[in-house]
Order: sequence, then C-alpha cells, then structure tokens
Amino acid sequence: MIRTLAVLVALSSVASVATVYSQSVYLRVEISAPNNGNAPVADLKPFNPPGMSLADRTAIQHMWEGMEFQLTPVARWCEMPVEVSIDVSSFQGQLVRGTQDGLHPGTRSRFYDVARAMSAVCNGGDMQRDAVRSTIRGMRFGFTQSPNDTLTIQDGTLVFTTNGDLTGRSHLGYADMINRIMEML
Repeated sequence: MIRTLAVLVALSSVASVATVYSQSVYLRVEISAPNNGNAPVADLKPFNPPGMSLADRTAIQHMWEGMEFQLTPVARWCEMPVEVSIDVSSFQGQLVRGTQDGLHPGTRSRFYDVARAMSAVCNGGDMQRDAVRSTIRGMRFGFTQSPNDTLTIQDGTLVFTTNGDLTGRSHLGYADMINRIMEML
C-alpha cells in the first residue's frame, strides 16, 4: 500500500512537470522604440512558470541577458517597439548544463544572428525599415522537432525555431536569414 502510494505520488509529479512543458510557456520582453535620442529600454516581464526548476528559470533569464544586446538594436535600427518572446516550453531537453545561459554556443549564435539579420534589413534604408515596420511587431525564438531551422512571419511576429542540430545541415546562416526576411516582406 505504501509502495503503491509512493509510485502514484512519483507519477503524479512527473505528469505535472510534463503538463507544464506541454503548454506554451514564454519569457516575454518588451523593448521600447528609441525616444528623443534615448536608447531603447528592455522591460523583462515576470517569469515564474510553475513546475520549472530554479536552475532552468535562471538559465533562461541568463539567456535573455545574453540576447538583450543583440535585440535592442532591432528597436533602434527599425525605429519601433519590439515584443520578444522565448518559447521556454520548447527548450525541454535542449538546455546545456555547465553554460551560464543554458545554450550550446552554436545555438546561441543562431538566435543572435536572427536579431542581427533583422537589424541589417532595417539598416538598409527607409524602404526596408518601412517594410519591416508595416509587417513585423515582434520576434519569437524556440526549438522545433522539424529537421530544419525555420524562419517565418506569423501574425506580425518573426518566428525563428531551430532543432538544435549543430552540424550545419539544417542551419540557416546569417545571409540566408537576411534574404528570407526580405523575401517575406
């Protein structure tokens, strides 16, 4: 009886963690547009999903801190506010222990490249900046089970997902990202 009860409690715990990760959980950040020559300001929204360990929440927060310097220029070059979301629920099994932000350096550079590509498009001139401003209001990052990286625009959000394959076979490079963004605008 006690053994059965212990097994039920353990299964219940596993099920509740699985339920948390099966739902979409996002770290959200709002980046203001530059104002009167002042730099854009990033506002990190409260992030405390139930069932996620402090270690994982800390890694995700450190990941954002590492991405912030790449994403705030998007607001500056595109001269617009940007809503950023990180699909934390897609990170299950992708966080790397022993790194400050929980990401493999190759994955981290892919996320940075999307932000750099968006800034580069806006930096191309008024026509490019206006095209971005009329189409894109936010950016979302996450992992996918798809064999290839994806870069799409969904409901005004530039969405980048990677499968974590660091061999380069499925990799969208920086120049590819710029071209893909321009083709979608």
